[in-house]
Amino acid sequence: MRRNHRIAAGLLSLAAALAPATLAATPAQAATGHLTRLHWAVSYSLAGGRPMAFTGGATGPAHRPILVERRVGAGWRVLYRGRTDSRDDFAYTIAKAAAGSYQFDFVVPAYQGWPGVSSLGSVRVGPAGAR
Repeated sequence: MRRNHRIAAGLLSLAAALAPATLAATPAQAATGHLTRLHWAVSYSLAGGRPMAFTGGATGPAHRPILVERRVGAGWRVLYRGRTDSRDDFAYTIAKAAAGSYQFDFVVPAYQGWPGVSSLGSVRVGPAGAR
């Protein structure tokens, strides 16, 4: 892997890795027995002006809605609004990521009886030509 290339990743599973006695099921989980899992990765260069790629997936039915949002000031701006494919995966690319700090929220809304979930991540991209 090149030195100026990084990957940020996250995994969020509602109630996963927690003892059943420490976390009660949400009403949606209790009613359906479904557990939503979300995983994501951001592949980017430390130098600005290069692509930033988002990949990930969420358990549940195929074509489940997914949002990738970026914090802008005190709010959030939707960068990507799409659906998972038939293998529960999604992918999105920013053609040229400007230098700066990015905070993202990966959101999987509740869908067809499966509970929703979201996960935050952040990356820092340096100026063009940075190593």
